[in-house]
Amino acid sequence: MVKQVEASKGKPRHGVTGATKRRQLKILYLTEQLSQESQRLNQLLRKKLLPELTIKRMKKISLLDVNTSVLKEYRILEELNPGSWNIGEYLNLKFDLNAAIAFSKLYFPDFIEKEGCILLGFTYNEETFRQWYELFNGDIPAIESKCNLYEVADYFSLNRSENESLDSYNQAIDEFGKLLKTSWEINCKILFPDRNIVVEVFDEFDTTRITLYSSY
Repeated sequence: MVKQVEASKGKPRHGVTGATKRRQLKILYLTEQLSQESQRLNQLLRKKLLPELTIKRMKKISLLDVNTSVLKEYRILEELNPGSWNIGEYLNLKFDLNAAIAFSKLYFPDFIEKEGCILLGFTYNEETFRQWYELFNGDIPAIESKCNLYEVADYFSLNRSENESLDSYNQAIDEFGKLLKTSWEINCKILFPDRNIVVEVFDEFDTTRITLYSSY
């Protein structure tokens, strides 16, 4: 019995056997495989879900919010071209560069400063201005309101479709007037930062009109 105790003194009591090492290596290998598989799955999920998350986080920001439902044939063309139809495609189909360039002056018109008045360039007439100036005895807001007055429908009165319903036409007029009002307000704030200029769209005698004038 004494000999057996003495013989065992030279052996480590808690040594790692070959079988234990193999188990440890196998565990490390499996851990590494699981880590790689987890990374692969995360990448796949990101590729699949990231576009959806991006869409959900998107926020439309615009100075002019256009109601495309009033545009002729827009909704039909959108249904025929799901996912690829937009306002740019519509403009490309309906208009050309000449129209695009000319349209810019609707939303960014020329202005004339005369005797304290802010006047729209495309409606300005010297004789008319003098008549209103004398009638209102130099009252700038009153002069501006009359000189800048314009019927929204007159912009495109020559090209109205005979088949268009009155409701559709009136909706388009209202939308166009809204867009003109917004764009002219932006113009006035940039060009005349020291003036408080009101852009007004209103109905009078069954006609939608637009004008702008100073407010003191």
